[in-house]
Amino acid sequence: MGIREKLVIRNFFSILNFEWDVKGFNVLTGGMATGKSIALKLLYFCEQIIHQTILDPSINKDIFEKDTFFKRVEDKFYKLFKSNNHSIDFSNTMILYIYSNIDKEQKEYDLFEMDNFEFDLLAQWNRKTNRLQWSSKYIESKLEKWQKYFDEPKTPDFLDSVRNKIFESLYSDFSNDFPLAAMFIPASRAIAAIANSVSSQDQFINGFMNLRSFTWSFHEIGDISSSLVNEILHLKNISIDKNNKQPAFELFNDRIISSLELSSGQQELLYLLLLINDLKNTSFKYGKNASIFIEEPSAHLFPKEQKETIEFLVTSFNSLTKCTSGESSYRFFISTHSPYVLNTINNILEKGRLLNIANTLTTANNKKSILEEIENLPFPHLAINDVSAYMIEDNGYVKSMINTEGDDSYIYSEVIEKITEDISKETNDLYTLNAKIRSITL
Repeated sequence: MGIREKLVIRNFFSILNFEWDVKGFNVLTGGMATGKSIALKLLYFCEQIIHQTILDPSINKDIFEKDTFFKRVEDKFYKLFKSNNHSIDFSNTMILYIYSNIDKEQKEYDLFEMDNFEFDLLAQWNRKTNRLQWSSKYIESKLEKWQKYFDEPKTPDFLDSVRNKIFESLYSDFSNDFPLAAMFIPASRAIAAIANSVSSQDQFINGFMNLRSFTWSFHEIGDISSSLVNEILHLKNISIDKNNKQPAFELFNDRIISSLELSSGQQELLYLLLLINDLKNTSFKYGKNASIFIEEPSAHLFPKEQKETIEFLVTSFNSLTKCTSGESSYRFFISTHSPYVLNTINNILEKGRLLNIANTLTTANNKKSILEEIENLPFPHLAINDVSAYMIEDNGYVKSMINTEGDDSYIYSEVIEKITEDISKETNDLYTLNAKIRSITL
């Protein structure tokens, strides 16, 4: 059996039409305000709906009434996606999230034929109630069963017992693959490096501030980083100061500075890299399949550091997904504006393609030497089947950037070129005018 996860978005803020086939490593790009963050946050919301409702600390028997449950979903949705006029913003909206165990030979399926998948979450505007109405055949089929867990004898750990039984029910249907665990690393994350506390209307910023101390919890007084993280950040070492219990940053001249003295790029990268670096030590209470959402990992970075950061993320993804049976597996989701990021991912995909071809060679000597040459390239690889990449265009439509035809597997070069074509055109215009001026003055 295989896994199919898909998010379908119709007429949701700036996104008119998006059918997102979720893979292991996922990339969204597009211009400013096209909807990259909206798509990331919507997928996060759909994946976390069980965790934020049924597995929430405030769980009680009444939540399992159908109307109460979906009203709770609606309230959480509106808290995350602000709207001053629901009937204007959502009157033509449709959101469908599906997660299914499928036969690997199955190529096609009907998105709206609910029997073809196991978990569904659907939102459509109800013109009678003037509301964005949420529903789920899967959840509705389970609510009564889950509610009966509250009829059992009350013990001090009663609520934990109820949550564990619900989790076991999900585990029975989806094994440990269902995405209950998640971490969201937002843009503007430099705030975690320069402020001790923040009260923001953005729940993702607030959540990220809580994750900051989480990065320290794996370490006693001493180093909290790694050689690779230090290299990307251009630091000799990062440790916890034994006096103030705050991070201390050692430069190559042995000077020790605070996070306030870091560059804007270092501040932006700091907790992103530390969190990803410590995923190998991270365990989640519910679920083994963890989704890591990262907004703009290349923000405020020189192209060299953009390349190094993406390579670090892919290296971490590859390492985490090689976990032995019973341990956590991970999916990564990133948004980016940067053509440098896309070019880096193209090289990573090409290395994966070459490794795949080299493994099919029949001449043993050639195979061994070529494989060694490819593997010695100083950056990681990805298999094309593990990657999704989409561009959200200014008109609200979304298209895949992945070429899977023929022997090649890469992000379409014209998509990358389109990002920089305006600058290139202006440069060419300047060259043309310069040539005219030179012809006159010579």
